[in-house]
Amino acid sequence: MLILLPLAPLHALDKTLTLGGGERWQSIETADGISYRTGYEGKLDMTLADAEYQPTPETDLLLHFDGLSGSQPIDASANYVVRSSSIGFSRRIAMLGGASGLFEGERRALVLAPSSPQALFRSGNQWHDFTIEFWVYAADLSEGQTLLLWSNGRLAGGQLLPQVLRASIVSGHLVWTFRNFFVPPSGGAFDLRLSGRTFLVPREWYHCLIRFDSNTGLLESTVDGIPDAIAYANGSGSEDGSVYFPFTGTTQEPRLVVGDRFNGLLDELRISRGFVHPATDRRYSLNPGVALTKIFDLGYPDTVVPSITVHETKPGDTDVYFFYKAANMKTSDSELSGEWTQFAPGVALASPPKGRYIQLKIELLPDGTGKVSPVLSWITLTYRPHLPPPAPALLTAQPGDGQIVLSWRAVVDPDLAGYRIYYGDRPYQYFGTGSTSGQSPVDAGNTTTFTLKGLTNGKLYYIVVAAYNNSQPSEQGAFSNEVAARPSPLYGTPQ
Repeated sequence: MLILLPLAPLHALDKTLTLGGGERWQSIETADGISYRTGYEGKLDMTLADAEYQPTPETDLLLHFDGLSGSQPIDASANYVVRSSSIGFSRRIAMLGGASGLFEGERRALVLAPSSPQALFRSGNQWHDFTIEFWVYAADLSEGQTLLLWSNGRLAGGQLLPQVLRASIVSGHLVWTFRNFFVPPSGGAFDLRLSGRTFLVPREWYHCLIRFDSNTGLLESTVDGIPDAIAYANGSGSEDGSVYFPFTGTTQEPRLVVGDRFNGLLDELRISRGFVHPATDRRYSLNPGVALTKIFDLGYPDTVVPSITVHETKPGDTDVYFFYKAANMKTSDSELSGEWTQFAPGVALASPPKGRYIQLKIELLPDGTGKVSPVLSWITLTYRPHLPPPAPALLTAQPGDGQIVLSWRAVVDPDLAGYRIYYGDRPYQYFGTGSTSGQSPVDAGNTTTFTLKGLTNGKLYYIVVAAYNNSQPSEQGAFSNEVAARPSPLYGTPQ
């Protein structure tokens, strides 16, 4: 775990803005390929999205097990319906997506039935290439646990041959059983059993897959993408024999039973009409995840962001890229204009972000395995508001003939650009017009005295002064004290 330190020491006026952590990433405007899960200090961490399978034309069955309590699993391929279900869902322990299927032993199975003519397990269907895969988390390794079971029967020469396709746990290993599922040219009996070598440690997730190549008859079982057992559905037991094709019999109502007497969790059960290659146990997408924050208003133009710190974890070859945009004005409510500038947190920025508005972009980059994800726990921006100048002090007004001479104490501000004079004919209402110096406000420039000319003798004027800085657009400070003066020829021209 890596904690990056601030780029610069905090200034007395510095403020901070935190994304993530206790803020729960509420400042993220858009996200693609991004997920959140409980992590650092019990808060939500940002990670790559899970690589949940998506239905394709080759998908025969797809169960995400992302339901809520009391609901039933849904086949995303729409080829199967639930006949009965006594399973639950675990949102605390899930491999992919928001939840996993929770099975609690005897009488806790899920029973599916084909509802579409395209379903592979409908009666009288001859198969070609196929793949069956799922994630399994066994709570224990007691005998008799069945993960997947289909049974039927087919007739051969007037004789009924029982058919079985079963995935079960035997002595801690995954065993695939195919009884009369593959049909030899004679139509007679033919059984295959694939006993895996991998020991399934309880309370660990494993990706299990079996796939059939109808060109060679190869039947291959893998665990976590590694070959676990192989067999050939043909007469020779090698690549050279005549291939036996799968066939679903017609003697019973077709049913697919998931998790019979199983105690544990299942996730992402998928059956495909094809030889899925490569056999992968990716947990995360191999595409970058991108998150865009909302536009943050730092309050004042030319505000500087001297420090951006993050808490991130980058296992393996994963990485996290950070970008910013900063501007004094925004043309859209969703994204600032201009190019993104990449930065490295914890490394001094050659040109720190500067502007009233700032926006961040985050890219989570996967490695080549898809088994680990970079993790971002929080981002903290430390910014130094570019405050407007203080109010001018000790404003005085000396009336004259058709004019008023103003003076005030100079404002101390390194970014001072000048002063504006506001005048009017009522207290606190400075909308004056008619002065040859200009209508209110009048830009006096960077000076501490100014003569407001072309005024009407005998008329009472109320006046204040405000300083402004050199930001673009400029930021103006508070008004000075208000003064009142009435020009008159009796005063003559002030010296």
